Amino acid sequence: MLSLRDLEVLGDGGWLRKAETFSIAFRAIFLAYLLIVCVLQLTATYFSALMQGVAKNAKVDWILVAVVRPDVISIPEALVLSILTSIYSGMIYWFYLVGLLLLFMMANDFYEVFRCLNV
Repeated sequence: MLSLRDLEVLGDGGWLRKAETFSIAFRAIFLAYLLIVCVLQLTATYFSALMQGVAKNAKVDWILVAVVRPDVISIPEALVLSILTSIYSGMIYWFYLVGLLLLFMMANDFYEVFRCLNV
């Protein structure tokens, strides 16, 4: 049976040390969230069409409706809405990826504990 004393013998330094070893991965996830979701999605899909005022080949959705129907929503309002939705969707991706990393950390910790106990 696994006891607290057995875990102290393992000398793994605690959960905080394990979390610090994954700090680079957490930062990489955050940078990927900023670059891919916020910047690329916003500029590639919406920003250029809203700033030029022409939808060209872009699919008209609830943000680009400002170009086609300016009486419904203005372009500055659509820009603010586009930025907010991009941040929201990026945060959802960030939560999923950080959760996946935390699950990996817990599984790795579980593996190391039982490997040291020879179970």
